[in-house]
Amino acid sequence: MNTARIAVAGLGTLLFVALAPATATAGPWSRDSGSFYAKVGQTAFYSGSFVDISGTVVEGVSNLSFITSAYGEVGIYRGLQVAASVPLTYSCNDFGSGGGEFCNTSAGDLLVALQYQLPKQLLKPLVLAVRTDLKIPLYSNNNSDPFEHPRPGDAQIDVTFWLSAGASFGSLPLYAFAEVGYRVRTEAFIGDTPPDREFFDGVVLSTQVGYKLFNRLTLGVSFGGV
Repeated sequence: MNTARIAVAGLGTLLFVALAPATATAGPWSRDSGSFYAKVGQTAFYSGSFVDISGTVVEGVSNLSFITSAYGEVGIYRGLQVAASVPLTYSCNDFGSGGGEFCNTSAGDLLVALQYQLPKQLLKPLVLAVRTDLKIPLYSNNNSDPFEHPRPGDAQIDVTFWLSAGASFGSLPLYAFAEVGYRVRTEAFIGDTPPDREFFDGVVLSTQVGYKLFNRLTLGVSFGGV
């Protein structure tokens, strides 16, 4: 069997509005012991292609996806916090006239994170943190399913180790952070192992700049790369 080596690179930009008294993502800032934060988010994606179970990019297909996610974080003890995100996905592939439409509703990838914020005096005014993310699929993929059906993910368990650095800017309601991580692709799958695919560990990047309005509204721009 020929094994196709597949390296996927992505760069995304997201403009978000978060109705919350805190930033939309944690960055390097851990919550105080006993404090917590929770939010519900809605994201929509549209694409003119999709990736099938073998990793092949199928062009000429309209893909519309929605992700509804619940997110929460809790401070445990002196810079240590736990965070989790639970998504529900809805996705449709439209193959146009005569091709049919294929839709799927499913739970997505549970993300559980343990973060430690280093003492603030180390590199003032920067705030530094280290974090470990564990991605656990809440669904399973079957190779016998028609390739036209959208899937919520690759159903693979991943672990990512992050170094995060950020800062706020005095009296200005402005913050920024950047993160670099290393993602371990365990090749442990829920359901069937995808055919003819090889997954690779790799470096991941993330950065965000945000501005707080009226203490309740946060406007920000995020960039991410794999």
